[in-house]
Amino acid sequence: MKIAITRPKGKEGATKELASSYGFEALIVNAVELVPRSEDEVKAAVGDIASYDWVVITSAFGARLMHRHFGEALSRAKIAVVGEKTRQALEKLGISVALTPREFRSEGLVASLREAGAEGKRILVARASAGRELLVRELEKIAEVVEVPLYDSVIPEDKSSISALREGLEKGEVKAAVFTSAKTVENIFSVVGDNLAALLNRIAVVAIAPETKKALESYGVEHVAMPKRYTLEECLRLLKER
Repeated sequence: MKIAITRPKGKEGATKELASSYGFEALIVNAVELVPRSEDEVKAAVGDIASYDWVVITSAFGARLMHRHFGEALSRAKIAVVGEKTRQALEKLGISVALTPREFRSEGLVASLREAGAEGKRILVARASAGRELLVRELEKIAEVVEVPLYDSVIPEDKSSISALREGLEKGEVKAAVFTSAKTVENIFSVVGDNLAALLNRIAVVAIAPETKKALESYGVEHVAMPKRYTLEECLRLLKER
């Protein structure tokens, strides 16, 4: 069965292999391109990384950028991440993670940092420029927060995979779709148009997390499923079960 999966550029091979392990043929939809900010800009905004009690990193891409910019100094920081992929990316680089929340989203991270005694501390939040406002807003209630954008999420110049999604839906070839961020939802609808909702309502649709589900529903997509754990693997497992 052919399914569509939204992923940033550069993750096509691994995603297709993962989908295949669940018995799916994956159409990878590159709806987001991650464009790093300059190293000088990031370093100037961060300052002395040793001055922070906690460093919050929210994506695997961000983890790799932070390691590239700060190297050994990052390994001495007390790091909190949002989910397993970010933790795994850091561990592959030889960097230990002090905190991974039970719930892989901003709300879970804030709650876990509270439990870990982050109140009154100095926290660096290093993430995409378009990250959820809730994370910083809630952390600012308990700590001194410095937010530094590591990269921008933009619509790729090459929109051929988005066109392939529309064509696959119109022809009835794509039987299900997995959306992995609210930003990908916004970008795809901005390219395809509002009639995309009617096409998606003909198939099974899975959102990776509540924000992604809300974004789909705001465009009129109905009956959006969502796994209990917010990972791509769990999305595929949910589709397989159904």
